[in-house]
Formats: sequence, C-alpha cells, structure tokens
Amino acid sequence: MKMIFRQKIYFAAILSLFFLAACNSAKQVNFISPVDTKTKPIALQKKQTYFIKDIGVYASNEFDGARLNDFTKENDSTVLVTIIPENEPINNSGYYAFKTWSNSTKPFYFKF
Repeated sequence: MKMIFRQKIYFAAILSLFFLAACNSAKQVNFISPVDTKTKPIALQKKQTYFIKDIGVYASNEFDGARLNDFTKENDSTVLVTIIPENEPINNSGYYAFKTWSNSTKPFYFKF
C-alpha cells in the first residue's frame, strides 16, 4: 500500500514539473527602433463571410482574433487573400486567422 502511494506521489511530482516547465511567458519582441503604437490609428475591418460563387469557396473573419480584409478570385483554383494589420509597424510575429470552406472537395490555393 505504501509503495502504491509513493508511486502516485512521484508521478504527481513529475507531472507537476512537466506542467511548470511547459509554462513560459510570451516571447519578447525587440525592435531596432521601438515605436509606441498606442496613439496610432487602428484600421478596422468589416466582419463578414466572403463567398466566391462560381468556384464555391467561402472565407470568414467572423470570430474573435480573425483578420481578413479581402478575398478575391485569381483563377479557378486560387484566391487572393488580403490582410491589413490593425496598425503599424507590426512585430515579427504577425499571425492572422480566418476560416475557409467550400461546397466540394478540391485542390485549392491561397495567395497572400
């Protein structure tokens, strides 16, 4: 009984150390010349679902954290995705999200 209890304690301690090691703070981004963007204007986006009817492809920025400013057809298998930052300059970790889907399964390309 003591052996099982001791094993559970060791397991819990190792698991706790694993979780503590996995937790780290956000990485600091260092600019050569830091710019305070608090007073810069913010480029708002229209929250909407884009639809390209003749190829049956949709894209949406209608969720928190999404960024998508335009979605236009280049040809039958490629769309042009336009993403404009809220303000500038942006840091070197410019990640943006949007959702896409289509009426049917097919090879498809996005050009940013």
